[in-house]
Amino acid sequence: VISPFSPSGLPMLGTLFFDKQDRELLRMINETIDHGPSQDLEHKVFDANLHPHGILELTTTHEYRMAHAVINLLGNLEAGGAPDRLMALRILRDEVLHSARTPFRYNTGRVLIQIMKEIIRSRQDELTQLKLVHDFRKVTSGNPRLVRQFLNTYHLLEMPEEWNQLTVDHHVHDANTKGRKNATHLIMDAWIKGIRYITVVYYNYVEPAAARELLQAAEIMGVDVRIGLEFRTPFRDRFVWAPRGFSDPEAFLSFLAERPMVALMNEGRKASLWMQRHVMDTLQLWNAKHAPALAEELEIPVPLLEPEAFLAYVGTGQTSFLHLAEYAHKTLLKHLVQRVKALQEESLTATSERQSQIAQLIRRMDMLTTEVIMETWLKPERNPELPSPDVPDNAPDTPELLRMPPHVLLDWLSCLRSGYRITLQLAELTAEDVLELLWDCQGMITHLELFNLKEWQEGHLRHLTAINDLQIAINKGSVLHLKQILRGMIRTLEASSSEKDKERCAKFRIILRNIPSLQAPYKVAPLRIRIGTDSTSHSGVRHGMGLAMPETLPHGARRQIARGKQFRPIYL
Repeated sequence: VISPFSPSGLPMLGTLFFDKQDRELLRMINETIDHGPSQDLEHKVFDANLHPHGILELTTTHEYRMAHAVINLLGNLEAGGAPDRLMALRILRDEVLHSARTPFRYNTGRVLIQIMKEIIRSRQDELTQLKLVHDFRKVTSGNPRLVRQFLNTYHLLEMPEEWNQLTVDHHVHDANTKGRKNATHLIMDAWIKGIRYITVVYYNYVEPAAARELLQAAEIMGVDVRIGLEFRTPFRDRFVWAPRGFSDPEAFLSFLAERPMVALMNEGRKASLWMQRHVMDTLQLWNAKHAPALAEELEIPVPLLEPEAFLAYVGTGQTSFLHLAEYAHKTLLKHLVQRVKALQEESLTATSERQSQIAQLIRRMDMLTTEVIMETWLKPERNPELPSPDVPDNAPDTPELLRMPPHVLLDWLSCLRSGYRITLQLAELTAEDVLELLWDCQGMITHLELFNLKEWQEGHLRHLTAINDLQIAINKGSVLHLKQILRGMIRTLEASSSEKDKERCAKFRIILRNIPSLQAPYKVAPLRIRIGTDSTSHSGVRHGMGLAMPETLPHGARRQIARGKQFRPIYL
């Protein structure tokens, strides 16, 4: 009898396709994953003073150095500090770009890093690892045909080797707000996906240390990054303020240290702490009300959430309802898995009626995702017994920053920096809301976030077409077009019995008589658009891919996007 397995435990068929170099490279990679590099190897491979085309070529192969550089970076992303992460990113960049012997080096490097990430993820599956190592060694040749094949495999768009593509994501989050990735990790993944322009958004304030790591990582990888601060005003209006005009990272950090900015950051911290109190109150309500009810429904123990452990889970991020939903799901997962296994065993001998009940219960457990926990139990509207942070509140303990009318807040922000962008986020806003805000803020709103992937998927952008028509009318300077839009709005408001709509109707009649005043600020600098994913890297598409423009995206936005052939919003 011929055994189908080799002495190493691999299927014999698999061993025929891999040579000695594949297995040797995999052995060294796994040793490094499990135990870290030896001190001698660490000195040779990770010494930033040694150039890839110098002595390193005499001591280690390019494939080996590349593999260790990726492992080193990924290890530091989890356990290292910011200086270690940045050094590891710089070494990886040098290996990818300086030692590549191909004119296709950017795309080759992106694929190599992606494959190495897959090798590390497949640590417990040796056959899969060998296949990936074999692919890794093939791609190091930089053969454009092979590289394009693997770009397609990993859903990565081919980018120009001049690195001059217009690929953007103007709204993402890192681990310092509600995202999963630290700043270095975020920039590395943005580079792999080919994103060249990125705006990282922080809530209310940004810590100088977080800004420094983000800006330095972007400088290393050649990614153009902007830092935006998101502020909320009464009536759910949200603005992203992005100061601009800085020559280098140090100039931005010096700006953060100026006295007016320090005062703004202090107010921002108060606003974030106020939100944290709302989240912690919801945690207590989960323990008192939702956890016992869920335990009875699913017939499993639902652990109570410990506030200190939850805050440790959030780490450097800003406490949010998303964090709470993820933490609740994490504590539940082990009990869900155990209960499903027990139900599956019970189903083998159960009656048909009980089997139907078991199938329904398993289906219910399978649907208990982070998103379902958020939507069903944790959103403010699901807990009417608690005050909602989404409802304007003039209580004495509400931070001043959250009580400011939009025009007051924007006037404050515009005084801090002569160069800036203020983007209005459009979730749940109507064209009437946008028009009123544009009028009140007297040209200080410079951009509209006309498409936000997360908000669009959740159905919060129902009025984009009307808002886009309004934007086009303002930018074209067409008084007739604006009059038509305003008169239509006034007719709708006149038909309403709401007192608020009657007040707005009177205001819109004033705007109708002063259309040139509405258009004047946008004659020199038109009202532009921003497009982003609002990505936190927690969910959505697992691989970077082109963001297809949905059919519901307004035609004006589609035209603006289509003007540049290389304009591709990208999932992060």
